[in-house]
Amino acid sequence: MGLGVVTPAEWLALSQWIAEATGNKDILEDKYKGGVQERRDYFEELNAYVTDFTARFSRQELFLEAQKRNVVAVPVNSVDDLLKDPHLAASGFWVELDHPVVGRLKYPRGPYLGGSIPVPRRAAPLLGEHSQGVYTSELGLTPQDLAVLIAEGVL
Repeated sequence: MGLGVVTPAEWLALSQWIAEATGNKDILEDKYKGGVQERRDYFEELNAYVTDFTARFSRQELFLEAQKRNVVAVPVNSVDDLLKDPHLAASGFWVELDHPVVGRLKYPRGPYLGGSIPVPRRAAPLLGEHSQGVYTSELGLTPQDLAVLIAEGVL
């Protein structure tokens, strides 16, 4: 879970929640009530409190309760989590394309840009598939230059 607790008010909301959930009232001590800079000196202690607290809940439970309490918290998802996410599936985020080596794969749609969402039109390239084009168009090498570099084992 990623927590974005910066201001004293955000810290107060989180620390009260931690105290309620764990019974640990030490988290409410005045020395922790400042801003991020002031709490930095107590990182190890606070990390232990937060680790104990977050271990008691699922990511979804933490996320939903954090929203109710005005605590900035986001789940940290694995690729598998994202592939199974019902919201991403329902929104059409994934596009399935055929890859010539590994078969059918899901690819993410592009970011939202000015009213349209770019859709991938082809699978990821094979290793080296576009190398010749890069060497000739971007680096200005000729086909003969490439042949020499390949023959000499440079490429």
